[in-house]
Amino acid sequence: MYSDDLLELPRDEEHFWAMIEDHFAHACHVLQDYEIETREEAIDSASDHPMRAIAYRNIPEEYDQREYCLEMGRDLIPAVESLIRKRKVTLEFVQQWGKLMFCHGLIAGSVFDVGDDLGTARGGVRSGQARKKDEQRRWIANVYS
Repeated sequence: MYSDDLLELPRDEEHFWAMIEDHFAHACHVLQDYEIETREEAIDSASDHPMRAIAYRNIPEEYDQREYCLEMGRDLIPAVESLIRKRKVTLEFVQQWGKLMFCHGLIAGSVFDVGDDLGTARGGVRSGQARKKDEQRRWIANVYS
């Protein structure tokens, strides 16, 4: 889990790379171990528990960057891992690291999200199912057949 020790200034170069490896491990976990939740999955879900998926948010599709950032982040992992092994802070490392952290941050925000902006829609679906008249129609059809 995240904690303030990830925010401290590195004491020396060895500590810097150890911190980079810790951050990288967190980013890999978030980017590789979760899948994107669809609207249907969010509505069908009985739980709004965080950390089960990259949460769906009821926003216009053109603003939803989850899939783009997840794909880009996953694609960056091998290159960043190789750059970390080299233990050199180069322009390439800084740029690739920045992109990876951007993707990780956007996806982590969705993984840790505890909001439920589909509660009304979920309630409507459940209410509709509870008020279905299929059984009553079958009974009436059976009586009149």
